[in-house]
Order: sequence, then structure tokens, then C-alpha cells
Amino acid sequence: MMGTYFICTGGLMKTRSTAMMVLGASFVLAAAMCACGGQGDGNDNGQPADVAGEDTAEPLDTALPEDPGNPGDVAVDTGNDLGGQDVGGDDLTDTASGDEGTDIEPGDTVDGPDFGPLDPTWTMEACPTGAGENTMLPLVTEFDEGGDMNANGWDIIHPQEIAGGMWDLASSTGVFGTNTGRYAVFMGEEGVVSRTGLVSGCLDTTLCVGGSVTMQWRMQYLHADPTQEVGLDLVANIGPDLDHGYFIWSKNHVTEDIPYGLFSVELPEALVGTNGIRFALLLTFADGSAAATESWSIDHFVVSCGKANANTKTIVYDCPNPDESCVLATAVKRDGETSAGEPATVAMTDGTRSMVVLCDRDPDGTAMTWQTFGYPMISMDNAPMESPAFAMPAASIGQGNSCETLPVMVALTCGTPAETETGHFFCAYEFAPDIGLSGSQPFEIGLVTRDEYDKDGVAPLHEPLESLIPLHLTVNAAE
Repeated sequence: MMGTYFICTGGLMKTRSTAMMVLGASFVLAAAMCACGGQGDGNDNGQPADVAGEDTAEPLDTALPEDPGNPGDVAVDTGNDLGGQDVGGDDLTDTASGDEGTDIEPGDTVDGPDFGPLDPTWTMEACPTGAGENTMLPLVTEFDEGGDMNANGWDIIHPQEIAGGMWDLASSTGVFGTNTGRYAVFMGEEGVVSRTGLVSGCLDTTLCVGGSVTMQWRMQYLHADPTQEVGLDLVANIGPDLDHGYFIWSKNHVTEDIPYGLFSVELPEALVGTNGIRFALLLTFADGSAAATESWSIDHFVVSCGKANANTKTIVYDCPNPDESCVLATAVKRDGETSAGEPATVAMTDGTRSMVVLCDRDPDGTAMTWQTFGYPMISMDNAPMESPAFAMPAASIGQGNSCETLPVMVALTCGTPAETETGHFFCAYEFAPDIGLSGSQPFEIGLVTRDEYDKDGVAPLHEPLESLIPLHLTVNAAE
């Protein structure tokens, strides 16, 4: 599969990227870091789905709305609150942990997985199950390979032939995506369409047995007709057709735009370790008209062992010298801190310098995994987020990627139990505008932290997961 790339590794560690950062600590301190061990909690966020008049999970469906672990349940988002986080507008990272299951009934259209009667175009050859026959994790699809969707490792699925022509690979330069290449996009137009989507190739998750599997993707949905509803779903499929899938993530009754963000969800525990699994991103039109959607853009789809890191708090410092990189020892910490996962709002004066510190935890990150696969790293997200020229990684933090993992330093800065609990780190970005403003100018920035990043490109790709925190920055004119 030319459109995807992957490397097999033998562990269940977390992901992300960065370079070693020990702040000039002694070799003894660095060695002490090796004692830390990773940990995780293994959430079960999706369940087998009832479909097309029959329950393919169990003869009897005993699922209850408050029990998201039984057959028939589905992690559903019916509004903007998903997993305890507001994903409308401000929260760029959307997770499905914590959603209550919703019992799926035969005949459901938008809310449920009624794909019947089964159209022949939904049927596909079953995945092989032999060792080495399927793509091993991690899988990362950037949609940058030449050719069509299939050349990038995905197939277009559509009961109505007209829907296939509405999918395309578009340029992301200055518009959408994590890079300057291409992204997958569905462009709605007049036509009778009930459902369409993209389906991945066959994957092998056996390396993740005993741990977790996380799916992440960047997405933006633009709605065209507020009088018509659509549904968006991520389905894990282990059979020869999508009528026998597990609904992993859903947004139902959609009648408005879904802002750009990084979407993250874990595979149900029952499916971890499966050899021969596909993932499908599905778009359902309740009224049968593709014109209900203006566009659905998707990029950077990742399937990886491990858990995504999470922001624990955001701290802002003012730097004493606008012409020199900020140093924590001399920087002045502002009052107040942003709570875990929440967007940060920062106002500063043109001609000054401030530093934003993101405190994070990688649940299965340890000194050993970082030493083996690379240390954390921070960067600004690409379009549609802004990347002002006066923003830069904090040069004084860490030893290369502007992130710090030394437990004593993390504990001093973030106040976390970094010396007794593994996986804590912090990263920092500086902002030094000198743009001659006469008024105020806002900037919408996305700060991305990666748990494992090998700047030399030598370590094998292990767990390429990340988190995204929005920063609402306002620069005011100097008095």
C-alpha cells in the first residue's frame, strides 16, 4: 500500500515525538529516569452494532444506555459534548472516552448502523488472518501518494455510483492538513445518496495485545443545508461487509459545521489484538441528498498501539528580555492556569516576549520508551490554524525539542507527581511579536505535542500519536 507507511515494533508504548531534553542534568540523573514505567487504563469506547434487522453481536442484545461495554452500544455524540470535553469551536482535540452507549435498533438511519438491504458494493473480500498477511501497526496515512485514493491505501465505498465521484484528493497548501501535500475530501453536490465513505486496508493489531489501540485523524466538516441531517461515523470492521461493524465514534443529527480538530478514540478492548480489521469513515445522509454536505475533509489518519498523551494544564510566563529566549528561572509566571485540555487565551503587547508551557502526560510513556523511540516535541499545527513568524519553540527548554522529561524539573514546573508517576513532561513555545501594530490582532494557533520524536530519523516509528491544544493569542499595540 503505497499511500500508507508503517513500521513493525515489538512493544506497546505510547507515541509522539521529540528530542532528548535533560536540561543539562547529570548523567546520573538521566540514568535515574530509566526506572520509570508506563501505565494505562484501557478504556472500552465502542461496541458491536445491531444492524439491518439482526444483532450480529449476540442473539439477544442486553445493552443498556449506561453500559457502553455490551453488544449493541455505540459511542455516540449527539451534540458538542463528547467525553466530557466541549468539541465545538474551542476544543481541537475530540475524544470519545466517557460517552454513554446508545442501544442501536434495526431500522436506524442516521443514528444507527442500518446498512441494509446490503448493497453489493458494500461487500468486500474478507481480510486474511495469517501472520504477516496484513499491515502491522502503526499505520499513518497522509494521502500524499500520487494517483487515486486506492494508491493511498483506502477505497471509496458508495451504494450509489454517483457518490464515488464526489470524493477527491485535494491540495492542503494553506487550506487544510498537517503538511503541504494532499488530503481526502468529500464535496457534496446534487444527487441521491444514502451513504458513502472511505475504507482502509486490512490491519493487524496483534502487537497491541494486553494494551490499547488508538485511532486519530484531523477533520473539518462544513454543512450546506441546515434543514437536512447527516451522520458521521468511524466503524471498525472485522467481517466481509460493513453490516458487521463496531461503531467506534459517531456524530449524529449533524445540521451545522464541525470545526477543525484532532479527533482521537480508542478501539474497544474486545477488538485489541485482532488480525484482519478494517476502518471505515462513513457519511450518512438522512434525507438521501448529498447536497446536505458542503465538504468533509480528512487528513493524517493514524492507527497505533498505545494511548494518546493528554494535556494536564497550560501555564503562561512573561520573559524579561524580548530579544532573548525565555528561561524559566528568570521568567515571571502569570496568575492562573488553564485547566486540562482547555484552550489557552493569551494577550500580550507588541514588542514583548511570552512563553506558553504545556504540561502533558503520556500514560504509557517512560524514560525507556523515550530513549528508544525519541523524546517529546512541540510544534505549531498547520492550516487552517495560523503559524505566525514571531512564534518559535523555546530554545532553553530541554536539549533539542523544547520539551523536558526529567521528573524533578517536570514536578517543579507543572506541580505534577512526575517523580512517582511515569509519563509526565512539559513543552514550551515562545511568542515575540514585533510587527508595529496600531491596534490589536488575534491569532488562532494550534500547539501540537508529540510523545516520541526522533529528530535524526533513526529510531523505528513506534506510536505516532499526538495532542492538539488551541491557543487564542491577541497581540496589542505598544503604548
